[in-house]
Amino acid sequence: MDWTDDGIVLGARPYGEGSIIVSLLTRERGRHAGLVRGG
Repeated sequence: MDWTDDGIVLGARPYGEGSIIVSLLTRERGRHAGLVRGG
């Protein structure tokens, strides 16, 4: 799922070798966690 919103990063933690899981607080969606994959 892709979407766009303004937000604040509440936290981030490593996941695997090159990715992180981030916790965000957004205006429209509230608190949301997502995976950011590294290249």
